[in-house]
Amino acid sequence: MKGLVATGCLIASVLATGALAAPQSVPVPNSSPSFVAAADRMMEVAVNNTHLRAKPDSKSNRLATLKMGTKVDVMGMVNSGQWAHVKLGEKEGYIRADLLK
Repeated sequence: MKGLVATGCLIASVLATGALAAPQSVPVPNSSPSFVAAADRMMEVAVNNTHLRAKPDSKSNRLATLKMGTKVDVMGMVNSGQWAHVKLGEKEGYIRADLLK
């Protein structure tokens, strides 16, 4: 809801002044991962028995267990670059970044 308010304020400012106002900081909820940077590149699993997780958390549900050398499409980095948001075939999930090369 705060994001909508901030967006509404920005639009009102542009309409009133014809110029963009300084961007307002909107907090990111703790329940969703904070994206650091988009990667969109292929990487390999560096360690045997690496888990693809539903969320960027080592206690999250395992979606798959991957072998060393498995190629994944890295779509972005989350949680200050500690986890990679990846796609493997039709599955999408998270792998600890230090387990990829």
